[in-house]
Amino acid sequence: FGLAKTHTNEGKARYYREDITTSREKVGPQDFMSPELFRYAKDKSYPVDNRSDLWQIGAVLWYLLTGYPPRGTLSPEDDPSGKLFPLLDRAMHSKADKRYQSANDFKLELDSLK
Repeated sequence: FGLAKTHTNEGKARYYREDITTSREKVGPQDFMSPELFRYAKDKSYPVDNRSDLWQIGAVLWYLLTGYPPRGTLSPEDDPSGKLFPLLDRAMHSKADKRYQSANDFKLELDSLK
């Protein structure tokens, strides 16, 4: 549902094409693009990291839960279980620094819902 790029020197050695996307080019299905991927499509210097992937995981889970892609603000009424809404609301926060900072943080909270 999205593309991941690394900004570490170790990871860059594995990729031979740094120019695979061009300016103003979208980088994934629009309904599942994090806010920073929209900015990246306009400005390739805009940073995108693992928190974008976490937003996209949240978007896919939201779609599986509700049957439609996320649009704007999530609504707790759309979560029939009532358990996933707080997790997805955080995972899909519009500001990356307010989201889970790692996949492990996301997993730990997801595991706590069992």
